[in-house]
Amino acid sequence: MGGNMSADRDTALSEHELRHRYAALRAVGQGPLAVLQISRNVMQVAVGDGSAAPTVVTVGIASHRLAHDHFRHQPPREAELEEAIMVVEDAIAPLRPLFAADPICYCPDPMLREIAELAGVTGQARLTVSREAVEHLFGRLADAAQRRVLAGLPASADFAAGLLIVRELMHHMGLVAISTCE
Repeated sequence: MGGNMSADRDTALSEHELRHRYAALRAVGQGPLAVLQISRNVMQVAVGDGSAAPTVVTVGIASHRLAHDHFRHQPPREAELEEAIMVVEDAIAPLRPLFAADPICYCPDPMLREIAELAGVTGQARLTVSREAVEHLFGRLADAAQRRVLAGLPASADFAAGLLIVRELMHHMGLVAISTCE
């Protein structure tokens, strides 16, 4: 199920590493902050309001696991996407109370950089992709599911699963944008 995503997605960050990344990003600005790490087999979230240490949660869902468990075709079929959406919604629902209104959100995962570039966001070290741009890309994936043609998206079930996870997180957590971070 390869793709363009880098091999460093094979393992999740330790909680200490995720807290360190959160603290480094916290130094850049104020207000609610969320840092997402979507590795191949788990997703980690560090969320806080800036004044105290973040809450760190590990969710047992991520791109490779979702793709392996739910996508039998490439591109995934419409029913496979719908089933995966329900699984992601159920997995992330407990996170909702942790997210304050309009948090600044970062994701160090290389998959987010790939999503941003496919959405036409380029030319900067830190790329920010809007919810609308993610919805547009997901719409292309949904079209591909109906037509069974990829429509210029990566031929990777892991990418499709990662895009679905980002879309659901943005929608259900009220995120207006997510930025890459180095």
